[in-house]
Amino acid sequence: MGFWYNPNIHPFLEYQKRLEAVKLWAKKEKVRIIYKDEYDLKG
Repeated sequence: MGFWYNPNIHPFLEYQKRLEAVKLWAKKEKVRIIYKDEYDLKG
């Protein structure tokens, strides 16, 4: 099991790429991930 929480990645497009990569990896490896999917970086 894993936990995704990474709100300090900038820019937002990089955050989205990394989140998608984690989702693809978790599906491939059959790992359950808990996502705290929030992006609150003000910029």
